[in-house]
Formats: sequence, structure tokens, C-alpha cells
Amino acid sequence: MASILVAWIGASDAKASEPGTVVQSRINQVVANEFYSTVMLLSARGKKESRAFRKWLAARSGVNVELDRRKLNSEYVLTEVYDTTVSALEECRARYEDEEVEFSFLLGADSPIMDAVLILLAHTRYAAELIHWTEASGTLPLELPSGDVLALLQGQVPGQAMRRSISDTANFDAFVHRSDAMSEVLDRATRMAMVDVPSIITGEGGTGRELLARAIHKASTRSSGPFVPFVCGAMGVRDQEAALFGTDGHPGALERADGGTLYLEGLEQLHPSLQTAVYQVLREGKVPFGGAEDPEVSVRIIAATAINVRQLVPSGAVQDGLFNELAIGIIEIPPLRERGGDIDLIVDELLKSVNQEMGQTRTISDEARNRIRRHQWPGNVGELKAVLRRAAVWADEEIQAEHIESSILPVTVKTQGDSVLDRPLDEVNIHELLDEVSRHYLQRALDSTDGNKTKAASMLGLNNYQTLTNWMSRLQMS
Repeated sequence: MASILVAWIGASDAKASEPGTVVQSRINQVVANEFYSTVMLLSARGKKESRAFRKWLAARSGVNVELDRRKLNSEYVLTEVYDTTVSALEECRARYEDEEVEFSFLLGADSPIMDAVLILLAHTRYAAELIHWTEASGTLPLELPSGDVLALLQGQVPGQAMRRSISDTANFDAFVHRSDAMSEVLDRATRMAMVDVPSIITGEGGTGRELLARAIHKASTRSSGPFVPFVCGAMGVRDQEAALFGTDGHPGALERADGGTLYLEGLEQLHPSLQTAVYQVLREGKVPFGGAEDPEVSVRIIAATAINVRQLVPSGAVQDGLFNELAIGIIEIPPLRERGGDIDLIVDELLKSVNQEMGQTRTISDEARNRIRRHQWPGNVGELKAVLRRAAVWADEEIQAEHIESSILPVTVKTQGDSVLDRPLDEVNIHELLDEVSRHYLQRALDSTDGNKTKAASMLGLNNYQTLTNWMSRLQMS
């Protein structure tokens, strides 16, 4: 068994490795008194500083010390720290695939978010031991009952409320899926439901942004409060202000969402002056423009946009102050064309719904399914449901390929993200770009065939499954 100590390198650790210093490193102190086969150092610090500490610790302890440097835009963004930590731990576990791994997580990182993520992962995904070190007491285990940890994350008093499992996705059943892409989205959404912080949901039209926001609300501690949707577009600034903040005697959407969730659809269409006001609400918990005394509100804001989240501030669509307040949790819903393996499940679910709406019992042929699989679905699930509705009208008992063909209408949707054909030339590495495209389509083919390499190879025009395997090996795909 591999016993692995995992710790973020802190400022005092880095300082301790400098010549002539008297500062103590908590990592070194723990390793000196406990046995671990490997120490895995996570670091968001500089390369030179991180390598110096790894070398110093290895020399003092005689233990195998691995360094995993990760770039973080901020050590205080929960989802970024969470994703970075999980990625590092999964890569570590993969290196020990033939051996059982036992993790111990050392707390005391510079950022409380880093410690919070380790505590969460220790009680959910990895069943790791939590330890901390102080100069006065030495190394001590930190024992927190898992139920209490999850209850506290939900803002509940341990023992007084029903615990929610991190894997409980009952509120997300509307998102039928088998793809890894949607599994990751729902995993994030479930975790976001457990912490009462603002969020941003991005995704193309028809991907289900509001549906996901409602599911997060229903799974959260605010589920007994109202869910108030507010569409930012199609209004002038005065109408937006009145509808969002209210007028004399008429509460706006913010006040009506008190105790619950305000869903802002089309965040980029909110007037700049009102973005400043929403920023003030998030900072102070008061509704401006409320008269002599601005009314206080307790509201969670979930904003949604079709614009790539990385372009919101650079494009000028959203002010950076508001973005930083909202972007505590960021969830990007993939377009339908990137949800390999999900399309048949979604067709079955949507057809069931269409049959109930129309009082019919339509079925769908294999040829019709193939035609659906070949379409790119720029309007995503919303477009697919509209097509099935039209096809169900024209079909007698079974929907055929020609019914699907005649029901697909031209849809012009600007997809989010950069195009592979439009990247700046000074940022292009042609070999990496071709490998990226190859990985994308290999994975899509494997997802859509449930991992059947023979079918996937045929779909991609490769000679046989062995050729596909060779491609996967070259591209380092598992």
C-alpha cells in the first residue's frame, strides 16, 4: 500500500527552506515524525521556490517527494481550487494504478479555501485522513464526522437536519445523460447546491441553463424560498431598474427573491449602471433605490449567459467587480453535439414528453435516430424537442428519417468558445492543434458507441479497432 501525504506548500514552508532561517515548515515537521512512502507537494507558488522546497524536504527526510505545480488565477475561488486539487490527486492515483493508495491530507495551507477543499474531498471522494500540525501540540488527527461536514456546508446545524449525500442528484434527474461531460456538470451543480454562494451558468441557447439553476435551487438550503427568474434583455435601463429593484410600493425581483434565489438570464444585457447596483447588493445585502432606507435582502444570485465566461469581462459585457462577486461557482453546460452518448437517452425522454403532451404513442425508427445523430443541433436540446414535436405531428405511428429531415429548420446560433479555424496565428502549435481535434473526435465516437472500438473506428473511417487503439495510444488516451 502506498501511504501518501498531500499538502499545499505554504509561505512558511518555502521560507523554512531558505539558508539561515529559523521558520519551521509544518510539512517537514509531520514527515519527520510520521511515516509516509511518498509526499505529494501541491504548489501554486513560483517554479524556483517550489523546486527549492521539494529538494530541501527530500534531502532532510529521505522520503520520495513529488512536486505538482498548478497555476491558479486565485487561491480563493472555490471551484478553481477544487478542480485543480482533484486533477492533481487523480493523476497521482493513476501513477499507482497497481497499488492501493491511502491519502493523508495536511491542513494549514495559506488559503482557507484550499483547506476547505481538502476537508470536503476527505469526506466525499477520497476517504482520506485529515491531519494538522502546531508547534505546541505537534501532529494531530482532525476528526470530523462526514455528516457534520456536509451539514455545515449546507448551513445546517449538525444533527438537526437531514444530511444530503454529495452524490445525491435527485434534483437533477431532468438531465438524462451518460457522457462524462454532463456527469462533471451535474457533479459541480450538486456541490454548488451545498454552498450558499453566487454562481454563473454558461451555455448555448437550448442547453438548459434555467433548468439547471432551478435544480440547484431545489437541492439547496434555500429550496423552501422563492425562485425568481429575471430576463435582462428586451428592456431599457429604466424598465430594467423598476423590474429588478422595484418602485414605490411595488417590490422588484430582488425583494421578491428574498430568502430564495434570483436567476438573472442574459447577464451581459444588464445595463452597466444596474450591474453596479447588483454588485452593491452582493456586497452589502441591501436593495438600492429602495427609498429612505434600503431594504435588506438575503438572496442567492445565479446568473446565466450564452457568452463564454472567459470573454465576459474582456469583451466589456460584464464589469469585473460584479464578475468577481458572481464567479464563485462557474458551471459551463456543454452543447448537445459534445455530449457523446447522450443523444439517444435524450431522444427517448423527449419523445415520452411529446407523446404525453399530444396524447399519442409515437415511436422512432433506427433510421430517424441516425439522422438525429448526424445533425449538429446548434439549438441544442430545445431545438431537438421542437423537431420531435413537428415530426410527431407528421408521423402516423413511427417517426421516420424523412419526418426528422422535414422538421429540421435552419437555426443560426453563435456558439460559445473560440473556433479552431479562427485562433490567432501566434498562438497556434499545429501539432498540438491536430492532436486536440483528434482527441475530441475519438472521444466523441467512443462515447456514442459506449466504448465499442470497432464501431467507433468504422464511424471515424479508420480501418479497424487496432488502428483506433494505435491512435489512442499515440494521443495518450486511456
